[in-house]
Amino acid sequence: MNKDNLTKLDLAKNLNKISGLSVSVTKKLVDDLLKILSINIKNNTTILKNVGTFKTVNKKKNRKKS
Repeated sequence: MNKDNLTKLDLAKNLNKISGLSVSVTKKLVDDLLKILSINIKNNTTILKNVGTFKTVNKKKNRKKS
């Protein structure tokens, strides 16, 4: 796992190795965790102790002129 991007599957496989749970179960856990985080971040700033602070940032769309 020495690539730049960490995927949900990478997380699930690592969790599988650590926990011994099946990959299908760990995929579900990762999906559920990310869904919960996403909902909380959309509603307010979310602080995960020892991980970081997450908040939404509105950006302007970068449109190309033709």
